[in-house]
Amino acid sequence: MMFPKKQYEPDHRVNIQYPINNYVSNHRLSESYALTINQLSNISIPSNVQEALTDPAWAKAVNEEMQALQKNSTWELVSLPKGKKTIGCRWVFTVKLKTDGSIDRYKARLVA
Repeated sequence: MMFPKKQYEPDHRVNIQYPINNYVSNHRLSESYALTINQLSNISIPSNVQEALTDPAWAKAVNEEMQALQKNSTWELVSLPKGKKTIGCRWVFTVKLKTDGSIDRYKARLVA
């Protein structure tokens, strides 16, 4: 007989700051939901682009987004009119999962 992991028992093998499976017991979830939660718990989502560029998977996602923006001619460089302010932008990182809980792809978006 297999016993569920005790709730709130930290797993020190995982190098994620706050892995969800350290705080939530998933023994009452269906197998597919438990797999999805465990998969998300083991993924570190970067909070800025410098952090993302240190991981090859996230760096690939950033490069794909930049190539798509250039291919679609999303912007052009122009002089800023007097009295106007520039619009800032930031990177948003997400992980897309398949229905079985495995990673489909890492996704990076540059948003204004």
